[in-house]
Amino acid sequence: MPAEAPVAERAPAGSLAGRAGRGRLRWRTQLFAVLVVAAVTGLLTAGSFHTFVRPTLVTVPDVKGRSAGDARAVLERLGLGVDQGITSPAGFAPGQVAAQVPPAGSGLRPGGRVEIDIAADPTRIDVQKSFYVGRKSAEVVAALRTFGFVVRVEQVSSESPQDSVVDVSPTGLVLQGDPVRVVVSKGLGG
Repeated sequence: MPAEAPVAERAPAGSLAGRAGRGRLRWRTQLFAVLVVAAVTGLLTAGSFHTFVRPTLVTVPDVKGRSAGDARAVLERLGLGVDQGITSPAGFAPGQVAAQVPPAGSGLRPGGRVEIDIAADPTRIDVQKSFYVGRKSAEVVAALRTFGFVVRVEQVSSESPQDSVVDVSPTGLVLQGDPVRVVVSKGLGG
């Protein structure tokens, strides 16, 4: 006759053997908790945890001089958004990026926005003395700056009322962004 296999009996709940089983379970739970804390602490001290807490920054490339489409593609490939404006600076062909904010080398979070200004064909604006002579200098300077001119003010003694414009030059079709000289009266006593 084959020998019977021994049958394990459960220890009664209040017995020493029952308490020892629960003690081993408690010990395993505590060991697991200690290992989890050690693993998290190791990540924090190694610096690896920062990649989960704080996103890395994207370095903004230099897109000045590139075509608008090329600049937009480069920035969007890096996960950056693009805002586009128009400008008329010297030294850039129409359609090229003439300025960018933030500048190249800056760090932005993914999804951050870069503003690019695209060079437009320079515009010529008709500047006539009759539009400006006799008006207050502040009005004339503000109007000319609105058209994109670099305004240079010169004051002279004149019979004209103080702070009124007595001359503007050059006149005719003037390239936007060029300097315009505004001559302002200091009055007779000036």
